[in-house]
Amino acid sequence: MNKKSTNKKKIIIWPIYFDSRFSRKKGRRVPISYAIENPSLEILYKATKSRGLTTILDTNSKHPKTWFDSKGRLIIYTDLKKSQVIKIIGSELSKIIKETRKKK
Repeated sequence: MNKKSTNKKKIIIWPIYFDSRFSRKKGRRVPISYAIENPSLEILYKATKSRGLTTILDTNSKHPKTWFDSKGRLIIYTDLKKSQVIKIIGSELSKIIKETRKKK
């Protein structure tokens, strides 16, 4: 049996990781250049789908540090490390924001 393992792991991505209003201590995981103010779950979902990541929206979840704010989370199934996925989403997010600013 010479079969490659295709067991994809589940990675949880919270909008707070990309929120410029938060410091790294408070939960932001990307450089401020990749962060935006109050990112929506939908824009993060758009960023993951444009990069071909298998993503599920979970709109009812609350991040433990912001339990009072029900923003939801993304569940991504991939072979990549979480840090790689966060970088991919962050770079795609900055591209999406630049494109929307150009259209205005």
